[in-house]
Amino acid sequence: MLLYPILQPRQFAVLSKRRRLTASWKHADSYFVPAYRWMVATMLRRGIDTRGHPPIWAWHSFDPPHRCKPDLRSSFYLTKPGTSAVRLVIEAPDELVLLSNYEAWHAVLNNSYLSLSEAEDRRVDRARLTRRHIERSWIQIFDLTAGDPRWLGKPGHRPIQACLPFINAAWIRESTPFTARGAKHR
Repeated sequence: MLLYPILQPRQFAVLSKRRRLTASWKHADSYFVPAYRWMVATMLRRGIDTRGHPPIWAWHSFDPPHRCKPDLRSSFYLTKPGTSAVRLVIEAPDELVLLSNYEAWHAVLNNSYLSLSEAEDRRVDRARLTRRHIERSWIQIFDLTAGDPRWLGKPGHRPIQACLPFINAAWIRESTPFTARGAKHR
C-alpha cells in the first residue's frame, strides 16, 4: 500500500542509518498519549504489534479525490511555517497498516463521542454517556464510509490516515525534503 509519512529530518536520519524507524513515547506530545495508547491497543487487537511503541503516522490520501500525496506547500501537518521535514512515499505491507478517517480521529483525540450525523450529535449532546459508550463509538473511525456525507464528508473525499508499527528503509520509493510554507492548504 502506498503511504506518505512526513518525517522530521532527525527521524529520516535515524531511518537512513538504522534502516528501520519506530516512534518513541518520549517524543509524543503528552496531550496525545491517551489517544495514541488507544490506537496501539486497537492495532494489537487487529494483529499489528507495535511492540509497545506509539504508532508511526502517514497519509493514505491527503486530499482525495484530488491528490493522495500531502501538498508540500502546506504547513497543515507541521507545527509551524518554516519547519523542515521530509515527505516519503513508501510501499508498506497491507497487513501492517491500519487506516482511519482523519476527521473522525479527532473524537479520539478530544476524548469525545464520535457522532455519525448531526442529528446523532444533538442527541448525544443531551445524553449522559459513560466512558465505555464514548470509547465504543471510536471504533467507527476505521469504517471509511460510515456516517452522513453532509456531516463527515463524502466517502472517497475524506482524508485518510494510516498507522504503522515501524517503517523499513526498504519500503521507501521516494523522499522529498521540504520546508513548510505559511499557507494552510488542504
